[in-house]
Amino acid sequence: MTSTLPLAPKALHVRKATEDDLPRLLDIHLGAYPDPRGLASRRRSLETNAFGGLDDLYVIGRGERLLGHAFLYAMQGWFGGRRVRLGGIASVAVAAEARGQGIARALIEHLHAVSHARGDAIALLYAFRYGFYRRLGYGPVTPLHQLEIAPSAIPAEWTRAARGAMRSLVPDDHDTLVRIYEAAAARSTGWLARRPLLWEKRLLDENRLWFIAEDERGYIAWTAEQREENGPTRLIVHDLVAQDDDAWRVLWGHLGAQKDQVAWIEVGVAQDDPALFALSDADMHRPGLPRMEHPLGIVHAGPMVRVNDVAAALAARGYPAAGAGAESALIVGVGASADRATPLRIAIENGTAHVTATDAPVDLLFSDAAVLASVAYGGVRPSQAARTGLVTARDRLTLGRADQLFAIPAFDALDPF
Repeated sequence: MTSTLPLAPKALHVRKATEDDLPRLLDIHLGAYPDPRGLASRRRSLETNAFGGLDDLYVIGRGERLLGHAFLYAMQGWFGGRRVRLGGIASVAVAAEARGQGIARALIEHLHAVSHARGDAIALLYAFRYGFYRRLGYGPVTPLHQLEIAPSAIPAEWTRAARGAMRSLVPDDHDTLVRIYEAAAARSTGWLARRPLLWEKRLLDENRLWFIAEDERGYIAWTAEQREENGPTRLIVHDLVAQDDDAWRVLWGHLGAQKDQVAWIEVGVAQDDPALFALSDADMHRPGLPRMEHPLGIVHAGPMVRVNDVAAALAARGYPAAGAGAESALIVGVGASADRATPLRIAIENGTAHVTATDAPVDLLFSDAAVLASVAYGGVRPSQAARTGLVTARDRLTLGRADQLFAIPAFDALDPF
């Protein structure tokens, strides 16, 4: 179905992509993403990939000429212990001759409307330019850490605990992997519900090695690589998934057991991951900088998140059950000032938010919906946002209550798309 965008320049229109569009879309894709992939690989990615396929691909054009494309995947992710429907936007591309004409904005705003109409609480994307998407209502999530550590830095007691506790994956372990993943995801923020094709592509990667705990409470997957012949071996960790803290230490211990064969381990962790507290000499005397003597990796930005509807998004995620009750309810608003915001009352019962309109004075004011998205779905605490001036609370006690109500682990991302 084609929809006309009357406010876009010269009657831009958006519709689902078809097979006949692919030659033109490959030209656009190649111009927007000039990486080493060939046309055959790009075509396969547009037709079917681990997150969706051609039926999820939208094109924007003027008349008969296509000017851009983007995916809108139907996804679910875990937030506050609950699976939340979300629209995953990816592969946004505009033809070189059409850039700077509002094409990308028009296409993305259309995808927002589609996502909202089908019941997605939020939209999620990996931004090429954060400023552009911030103007479209997206807020950042908490930063991610990519550690580069020596395996000998992992505590010896963890490594001892891993002896005899791990085994290689066998074909019958598929359902167990899914069960472990979903149990761990419920304790995390931002992990995606993996569709079968995503699992299949991960498991069929011939360079990815999988190991599962004998008690089936955790698993780990990595790729070993040498960047030069006979050079030091690195482990690139893809999944480190544990149902509980004991299993988590065993998985880290399994990494530590590789110290005689492996020089460095690269592993991504969320901002609040406690592993760094336990590591010793993680940099293994790697040269640092005058103001950074012991580099342990890099900090990088994750995806951006946007709420499709404030009230619906607030109600969709899970919440801590502690402190629930009428006395813990908060009146929140979104806007430049409290008198211009529409107050919403949030009350928590058994981990579920009940969101209703109210005439009561606002307790907690978000400067805009992007800031609310960062707090409600991105792992940012209200008190952190308040330090930047983007959240205003009635008083410090109210801000503490808000931190309790919105409490959620820092954002993590195992499956960038």
